Amino acid sequence: MSMITTIQQMQHHIRTAFGESERSYGPNSSGPPPQGLIQGNGAAPAAWSAITAILVDCMKGEGYGYEAWAPISQRATTLVCFGFVDDTDLILNNDGPGVTSADLIAEAQLELSTWEGLLSATGGALAPEKSYWYLVEVGPDGKYISKAKQPGSLFLCNNGQPATIEHLEVTEARETLGIWSRPDGLMIDEVNALKSKARKWADAVRTKRINPTEACYSINHTIMKTI
Repeated sequence: MSMITTIQQMQHHIRTAFGESERSYGPNSSGPPPQGLIQGNGAAPAAWSAITAILVDCMKGEGYGYEAWAPISQRATTLVCFGFVDDTDLILNNDGPGVTSADLIAEAQLELSTWEGLLSATGGALAPEKSYWYLVEVGPDGKYISKAKQPGSLFLCNNGQPATIEHLEVTEARETLGIWSRPDGLMIDEVNALKSKARKWADAVRTKRINPTEACYSINHTIMKTI
């Protein structure tokens, strides 16, 4: 007796307020197979954690990251990166007395290339247009040194060609996971962003006519939640 097993190929559609998408995401017989576990897959978070833990351990094994002594807990702290799905902040520090800015940038390039290589081995890649870096350096006067006085650049491998990524001032904020932050610690950009959202929401509520059900939902689940 022979057994025949049929494997059904999954087609992934997206449902929005405008209806279901006509195009689908699924196996393509004429091209390379799709990678990843597809958004919404229950196994995706666990798989991401398992793969990322190995990558971070590899970076730690290479000696990259930041080491410090916590003054409150009195324990040694090692921090390699902050990672949340496709948003990752790599950290590098060298407090050696003879280390220059050029030395630190060269070491940062090695760290970046290592991380990019690890991601490539798992089927991932880094987008130069979405990448940027800071060099936090304090001068003898106690002020942050501007990027104009900091030498060097950092590169990513984009389709086999080196691509320069953006170098930002420590006073320049970027939005990451919905929060505007910058190395000098000031949160004025986040405050302005929240105020802008609040004004936009208030204008929409004030100028639009909504039915009693929507008004009740708006009060109970937005206004009252922030008081």
